[in-house]
Amino acid sequence: MLRLYMSQANKLSLAILLLLFVLPLFRASPLQLGDGTRTNSTVFIKVMDDVEDVYCTDFYETYAVKRDGSLWGTGKNLFVNGKRVSSDTFIKLMDDVLFFDGTLLLRKDGSLWSLPSGKTEFIPIARYVKKCSGSFYIKNDNTLWGYGYYDRNGRFRTVDGNGKNEICEPVRFGSGVKDLYSSDGTHLQIVTSDVNGAFFEMRIKDYNKGRSDNFDLELKHMHVRSLGEGHFFITQDDELFGFGFASYGTLGTGKLKDGQWKMPITKVMDDVKSVSTGISATLIVKNDGALYGCGGAYRWYSGELGLGNLNAYWTPQYIMSGVVKASVGNQFSAIIKEDGSLWTCGVNNEDDVCQM
Repeated sequence: MLRLYMSQANKLSLAILLLLFVLPLFRASPLQLGDGTRTNSTVFIKVMDDVEDVYCTDFYETYAVKRDGSLWGTGKNLFVNGKRVSSDTFIKLMDDVLFFDGTLLLRKDGSLWSLPSGKTEFIPIARYVKKCSGSFYIKNDNTLWGYGYYDRNGRFRTVDGNGKNEICEPVRFGSGVKDLYSSDGTHLQIVTSDVNGAFFEMRIKDYNKGRSDNFDLELKHMHVRSLGEGHFFITQDDELFGFGFASYGTLGTGKLKDGQWKMPITKVMDDVKSVSTGISATLIVKNDGALYGCGGAYRWYSGELGLGNLNAYWTPQYIMSGVVKASVGNQFSAIIKEDGSLWTCGVNNEDDVCQM
């Protein structure tokens, strides 16, 4: 009887050891901070030099374009030589790149390429492209295009949500567009190229086949210079405005009243160069290089503002100076300083990732 008890105890101990020490070795940690660790950080950590552009995805990867046009990445789902790999430091992926957001790749020659979900090879889409966002892009002639497919109901679906084997193709939506932003494959914001810089917002899911060349949009504001990520736009006078969902403090418009969850168009700041927002935080770069941030009122906030704490900030807070670009992903962020150095902060450990 004693021998049977000891045998069962040994099996239980072995099972516990397996769970504690062996299984974690097979887990795919996000690793998107690129600092060679799996440690979260609430302050910015330097990880790279000579960086021109950076993009933090919603799928726990960070992509950086260096000044020489080479593309580098860190995270759990990178593509290298036709294979998907993980890396806790930045590794070189390819050359001659202007921009990559994990889905669309814009090269220096103006060619646009797609990396569909689950694939390991890029597919050529278009030439003469000057800007892309999500599954949409603007060509040099200011025409607006989307890359996707039509479902059985004749509705246009983008490559972002293409989990099947539908044949995707470029679809022209209209002309006279100078800026765009798309977040989730169904929501698109554009700035027209007329003298007023009119700002429009639309839902792609409402577009039916045969009507894709018509703008069925709602005018939101006039005199817009460019768009920020999320529900932000910047006027030609460098004023930053936000609107829409505001429950997590990411709009920077102040604490909401009881029962309130969204805001009308509201001015946030003056003298703004660019803005980037994620699920729980927003980073704002001003024309003088000052970096401001707000948010943190979401339960999965991971310190991606870089303020050294996990506090909530309902209005923009000063963080540092000397910043030229910022990007916010899902619970992590990255900034580029004036000297070209790249800094990251936020979640870097699978145990702390919000499973959306």
